[in-house]
Amino acid sequence: MNPLDSQVGEYSVPVDPMDLLQCDSCQ
Repeated sequence: MNPLDSQVGEYSVPVDPMDLLQCDSCQ
């Protein structure tokens, strides 16, 4: 498992790391 998966767990949302990057860009 990648370290990014761990961060995703904190959000409690089944989202891929790529989506997180897009979300960050959105904000």
